[in-house]
Amino acid sequence: MRIPRRQFLHLGAIVAAPVLSRIARAQQPKQIGVLMSFAETDIDAQSWIGALAQRLKELGWIDGQNAKITYRWSGPETRRESLAQELLALHPDVIVAAGTPAASALFGLNRLVPTVMVQVADPVELGFVASLGQPGGNMTGFSNFELTIGGKWLQFLREIVPAISRVGIVVDPGNPSAPAYLRAIEVAAPAFKVDIIRSNVRTSKDVEIAFDDFGSSNCGVIVLPAPATSLLHQSIVAAAAIKQMPAVYPYRLFADAGGLLSYGADLQDMYRRAAVYVDRILKGERPADLPVQAPVKYELVINLKTAKALGFMIPLSIRIAADDLIE
Repeated sequence: MRIPRRQFLHLGAIVAAPVLSRIARAQQPKQIGVLMSFAETDIDAQSWIGALAQRLKELGWIDGQNAKITYRWSGPETRRESLAQELLALHPDVIVAAGTPAASALFGLNRLVPTVMVQVADPVELGFVASLGQPGGNMTGFSNFELTIGGKWLQFLREIVPAISRVGIVVDPGNPSAPAYLRAIEVAAPAFKVDIIRSNVRTSKDVEIAFDDFGSSNCGVIVLPAPATSLLHQSIVAAAAIKQMPAVYPYRLFADAGGLLSYGADLQDMYRRAAVYVDRILKGERPADLPVQAPVKYELVINLKTAKALGFMIPLSIRIAADDLIE
């Protein structure tokens, strides 16, 4: 039976419509959301996001062409839940959660949109994933924590000032990762025969109070990674200088600002690796099948100018191990 031309064209349109719809969706830019736990004025955080965007570009995802990257920045006092809701309302194909507070905000609101977390200390303990090897849900990513880091921080302090008997810990109480870092330090402390003093810090005034509580006699300082401590890095470095106390910091921005020594995961490397996970998810892989990865690169930066000003001798063994010396 011969089908009339008009009816044939109508049937062809019906058959082609779903195919054309799929093609149209495939041609739409992929929506990538980024929720930061840091203020937009944070220079280091800007460099981390720059590394993410650059790696995405290298992988073929170009913002404004086949990808649309939307950022939301939050300082310590910002309501991250509302920013997370803004990103989710855009129906992103994948979200990058930078920092534990951002990951926590998204986890509480979303169990469907694929999420790549970065800078999260203990995602299993926090319930974000079932296990590191098999995340099992919509979240995966990169941890910036290993238990041995607590011992490394204490080791640096002990080698720089052997007489240290107490160590003050600067903690952002609002950071869900804080307990993991504290446990790592407390586990290592007996081997170094030091007492641990914890002080919560959220404001510049808190910094002054903390360093007054620490005192200066035979006391070193470890600053835990957190959005609040990053934001207050200049105040913290200045307080350590005034008290003439040896301090170990988690990120390079502290050493660049005059801090004695920083040691932590190479975060630019971590964000570049996060971009690879974003790429794999956009190409069809599931977060549930992508294992959470530990840091593979650490960065040790020593400010020799500060060491000289404070009268601390940096052992040759530490100087040789440094990735960078600020003179």
